[in-house]
Amino acid sequence: GLDSIQYERLEVPTGDVYDMIDATSAGANKANKIYIANKHTDATKYVDIYIASLNIGRLYAGDWAFFPLEAAAATQDVGVEAIGAAQVVEFALIHEGKTLVAS
Repeated sequence: GLDSIQYERLEVPTGDVYDMIDATSAGANKANKIYIANKHTDATKYVDIYIASLNIGRLYAGDWAFFPLEAAAATQDVGVEAIGAAQVVEFALIHEGKTLVAS
């Protein structure tokens, strides 16, 4: 049932949490999966991952994560915060019939 994908590669500036995925109620009870990779090369730099303002983990240079994403409410956005320097991050939202919001 995972028939759609949203992919981006972006440079995340330091200072604020950058919202990568704008959650909507259309994602509720779907088989959403998310992939996030920190493409930076300096092992002392990292990004923190947030869902709904809750820090769920940290990715150092070269690290990646793959996890399910409920996205049941518009408040469950997924974001990253670059720590130490601006960093290039790749992410993909693999989803089941979710309506994507234009940026």
